[in-house]
Amino acid sequence: MHYLKLLTVLISPLETSLLVAIVGLMLVGFSHRKRLQSLGKLLQVFAVLWLWLWSLPAVSFALIARLESSFPAKLMVDIPKAQAIVVLGGAIAPPMPQQYPYPNLNNRGDRIWQGARLYHAGKAPIVVLSGAFDPKISPLSEADTMALFIEDLGVPASALRLEGESFTTAENAQYVSRLLKPHLGATAVGGDAGTSHILLVTSAIHLYRAKALFEKAGFVVEPVAIDHEAVFKPTGIKAWVPDADALAASAKAIKEQVGRWVY
Repeated sequence: MHYLKLLTVLISPLETSLLVAIVGLMLVGFSHRKRLQSLGKLLQVFAVLWLWLWSLPAVSFALIARLESSFPAKLMVDIPKAQAIVVLGGAIAPPMPQQYPYPNLNNRGDRIWQGARLYHAGKAPIVVLSGAFDPKISPLSEADTMALFIEDLGVPASALRLEGESFTTAENAQYVSRLLKPHLGATAVGGDAGTSHILLVTSAIHLYRAKALFEKAGFVVEPVAIDHEAVFKPTGIKAWVPDADALAASAKAIKEQVGRWVY
């Protein structure tokens, strides 16, 4: 659903504030009607207040905490066994031959580490790595790149199944289902619910939407949340001082909420 990405860009606090501010400036600068000029000034004030609101650490923390509350962190002993571990992309960038020759982990890299931990704990014999990348930038998909890292963590190549075509969470579910059918059996995916059990590893904020899509694809999903962001609640005056990181967190939370509504 590429239109979802466009929608989330348009409703992101920064983009919304800029669009509203631009409309306000145009009304003030080019309209000769006082009512429209007054409306333009109100829009400018709204744009500033809107940006300020979503930039507050207290607000962004509340949004993230609400989305993550259904998926607390689990001890390894509390995670059941399954037929496959599925690790979603978004955690690592492939090497770029002309710029940087090595893979680059980001702040969601715990997804890959958790997939390795689950495998070593004997939770499933197969690890599926799912994620594409623009071939114009790198010849390796994100799945290929995750494989390099997870093998360094001791997971053998024989246990890996790579899905390197998906660019969205919906495609993750669709293509992983197609990939796993030969390994789990024709009835394991989209058939008998008792034989399609996976451990789905992704960021806690992303799990609600991801879980729903994989269930729609025929899996029984045991969510394994990682990368929790609502850990240290902001306190004191800092909770009410605008912050760029808080703005980015709010935008991420809004994207996930829109994804819930759409799916």
